[in-house]
Amino acid sequence: VYFAGYAVAALLGYYFTGQVLARIKSKDARYDSSGLKGAGKIIGVFERIWVVTFIYINIPTAIAIIFAAKSIVRFESSKDRDFAEYFLVGTMASITFAVIVGLVFSYIAGLFFHSS
Repeated sequence: VYFAGYAVAALLGYYFTGQVLARIKSKDARYDSSGLKGAGKIIGVFERIWVVTFIYINIPTAIAIIFAAKSIVRFESSKDRDFAEYFLVGTMASITFAVIVGLVFSYIAGLFFHSS
């Protein structure tokens, strides 16, 4: 059950976050395109895996570490409003999706492991 939660968070979360970002992306907006190609998508997968892990082990406050780390790394880029909003929407969509998946799969696992 737990591994299924990881798979859903990583794979469907990738699709979900991409769909959310596609809805807000405009031709006129400026997005930071420097950096390694595809790195943001890989970071998102790991981000969701960590969020689900934090939910599974019942320390959801640790999710703040992800926000802090991403904010530190992207501090200079955040001065560009278009990029900052794009970055925040992507992060919020990814983390929200992962939290929901973590909670749902924790509940499902609880049904199996706590039924007597």
